[in-house]
Amino acid sequence: MNGTAVVIGGGIGGLAAALALHRIGWQAIVLERSPELGEIGAGMSQSPNALRALDELGVGRQARAAGVPTYATGNLRTPGGRYLQRSRPGDATPLLAFRRADLHRMLLEALPPGWVRTGCEVAGIDTGSHTGSHTGAGAATVRFGGSELSAEVIVWLPTASAARHAGCCGPTRCPRASSAGRPGSALPRSTACRAA
Repeated sequence: MNGTAVVIGGGIGGLAAALALHRIGWQAIVLERSPELGEIGAGMSQSPNALRALDELGVGRQARAAGVPTYATGNLRTPGGRYLQRSRPGDATPLLAFRRADLHRMLLEALPPGWVRTGCEVAGIDTGSHTGSHTGAGAATVRFGGSELSAEVIVWLPTASAARHAGCCGPTRCPRASSAGRPGSALPRSTACRAA
């Protein structure tokens, strides 16, 4: 299967999406607004199901080597404090804890060179629909830094400040997003981006 995609967001989710596309033979470009890549946050833990997903992405072995088994966050409690699930050392399925930056680095290193561009603030997405993604040959265009990329699929991984990716409802405005706290505000002009 061959296709083209633009992934908006160079965090763990964006890099994982790009890597999944790569594994099925697609070409993708990841656009990240920040001038440099780096994952924010200290640590995280992954369940056995998440580790199987990392295996499918080809980075499961590296994640297991970097991680430490933990049982502390495998507990689930009711609002009143009663345990619904309690993990103990020696359980067959511990969580794997590691630094977020380590997982981010593993995913980045698994991508082909030139797939990630930093300093790319998206100015608009033209899809012909209002969904933020569209399938079909060359049907979607992402505008950023005076440039644009067309692709069959746009993968948008919104954050709390999702307005920087807006344009989902038209070339420059989106009533569902907010810029400077105002729904439908015009999107800021972006600067040229560079390959990471």
